[in-house]
Amino acid sequence: DQIFVIGSAPVIEAVEPGETVYLFFGVGELEITAHEGSDLRAELVADCRELSPERCARVREKLRIEPRRTERGLEIHMTGLSGRRLGRIGVEGRVSFPHDSPLVARLGIGDVDIRAGSEDLSVQMKIGDLKIRASEKEIGSVEVRTRIGDARVEPVRADVEASRPGLLGARASSHGPGEAEIEVALRIGDASIVLE
Repeated sequence: DQIFVIGSAPVIEAVEPGETVYLFFGVGELEITAHEGSDLRAELVADCRELSPERCARVREKLRIEPRRTERGLEIHMTGLSGRRLGRIGVEGRVSFPHDSPLVARLGIGDVDIRAGSEDLSVQMKIGDLKIRASEKEIGSVEVRTRIGDARVEPVRADVEASRPGLLGARASSHGPGEAEIEVALRIGDASIVLE
């Protein structure tokens, strides 16, 4: 049992319409998807085969998805992994949130794929590659910047602005007919926004 699942049921049965969802995940290959329902789901699959069975059992006991309702909105935290073990544990996660909820994601290390909803999306990420897909008709503005890596808005059109303000980083922006805003800040990696 050195591969296990945490959180296969809904974390929150009913998110209030328009309530902001905050994700705090330190590590993992993540797939985050907006859906038409009102529930919030989060699931982690952890692979700790590089650890001894005893240490893996301790990780299994500690690794959690913890929801917290605060004044600013609904927060979902991944807890239980210390920095020492992050490199030796593989974590894959799937999160689905209501399409009509703004999403604020504070992410650590890993590759992330996000299917945006109809409201604002803000992502701050440390290291990894990030791909966001969004409906072009719902997006009013996109602002993407990386310290080290590439930043792209696709498809490339006349309103897409891209620059390299430093030797290693990049910026890209675009404007559209909708009202939602996408803001991305990535330290190291490539960020791609695909408007469909």
